Amino acid sequence: MASTLRRATSRICLRISAERNNRSTLKQYANHGKPLLLGARSVAGCTNECCKQSHLTRCWKCNAVHVDGHPEFFCKTCEIIQPPGEDVSYFEIMDSPETFLVDIPQLQKMYRDLQFRLHPDRFSKCTPEEQNLSALHSSIINKAYNTLLKPLSRGKYLLKQHGISVEQTDTLSSPEFLMEIMEINESLEDAKNLEDIKQIETWNTAKINECTQELANLFENGNYSDAKDKLIQLRYYINIENQIKDRKTSMDLAGEH
Repeated sequence: MASTLRRATSRICLRISAERNNRSTLKQYANHGKPLLLGARSVAGCTNECCKQSHLTRCWKCNAVHVDGHPEFFCKTCEIIQPPGEDVSYFEIMDSPETFLVDIPQLQKMYRDLQFRLHPDRFSKCTPEEQNLSALHSSIINKAYNTLLKPLSRGKYLLKQHGISVEQTDTLSSPEFLMEIMEINESLEDAKNLEDIKQIETWNTAKINECTQELANLFENGNYSDAKDKLIQLRYYINIENQIKDRKTSMDLAGEH
């Protein structure tokens, strides 16, 4: 009997000790200072080791602490929609590796899943705060998806992540390349029928695919300077692609073949 009592007392003491440790940890989180933004609720101003090792956020509704490097869309405690996290990349939002080559079917699936969970229509009967957060999430998800969907915008975003911007006015100094673009534009203008247009389209599509593969290799090897030049080349070919679409549309409308 005495032995049983001692074991029970020991278990109670261990439980009390654990509860004290938990309260101490929560108190430590609570003293990290005010959040940076409404919404994101990042725990700011903390120099403690726990903050250095993990990204801490607080729920704007229940103030629960989240320790997770992945975007938090809903509070794990009260299940309320959370504001967009700070410094979260489009790749993180879409749960995709930060690489130039992207799994497009998986990207599309993630987009549908996120919009299903976060679309404003699902929050029409919620509080104004939740409706606003839903609209904000939906806008960011749309932008992230459309940016990562196409090679040109994806490449520009990747370069931006590495501190390199690609402006619309940026061009190339290669006379050979610029002459090639000029000649293909002239060929497109001189095209008399749909067959001529399709031949130019085949050539241009091959150039786009070639650029895309070279960009994948350049990004994989961290050669961002050359990746910028190659991305500008890709932009020229995509401009030609858009002109081809316009010519084909105008020919269809005019009944030309």
